[in-house]
Amino acid sequence: MFFTKVGTVVVVIVMFFGAFAVLSGLLVANNPELAGRYFSSSVGSGERIDQGLVAIFIGIAFGVVTEISRSLAKLVNRKDAN
Repeated sequence: MFFTKVGTVVVVIVMFFGAFAVLSGLLVANNPELAGRYFSSSVGSGERIDQGLVAIFIGIAFGVVTEISRSLAKLVNRKDAN
């Protein structure tokens, strides 16, 4: 159950940073000067949005795995109680 709880915390962190990346990419999309100021020189606003979406999708996949782990642990505990 320890890894399920750690996985849940990791999912929340990954989803937060992914959402932040998408939001920051959208906010500076209309102004390339801001993108150059706030992002590294090799990353534009479109790449920042793409990176954020990838992080969100990884977070969703990892979240599904942690939910499966949680439900299997409950199922095993229920069978052990009988």
